[in-house]
Amino acid sequence: MPYIIFLALVIVIATLPVMFAARMVNAGRTGFGTALLAVFLQTIFSGLIHMAALSPPLFILLAVIGGSAIYAAVLKTTFWKGFAVAVLVVVISLLLAVIFGTFIGGLAVLA
Repeated sequence: MPYIIFLALVIVIATLPVMFAARMVNAGRTGFGTALLAVFLQTIFSGLIHMAALSPPLFILLAVIGGSAIYAAVLKTTFWKGFAVAVLVVVISLLLAVIFGTFIGGLAVLA
């Protein structure tokens, strides 16, 4: 049971930033299922290009271009809005990590 809860939590934490970013750029599709599909495809794409053992700069370039194209296709928007979604996902994820880390750190101090 704890593994199922952990998996559900990971899925939600990975998907919500994409959903919020899609709404920020006014994408054509902004639902949870669509955002989950975009995250799934982006993860597969990143894994495939990672297995190609490319140099780090080439890997980053392909990941950004491919990720932007995936977001654009799945979320029904332009390539540049897909790029904006990719950037916003990183920003939102970092903010959530800081907030969550601060919350967990505060709990640790109270314990």
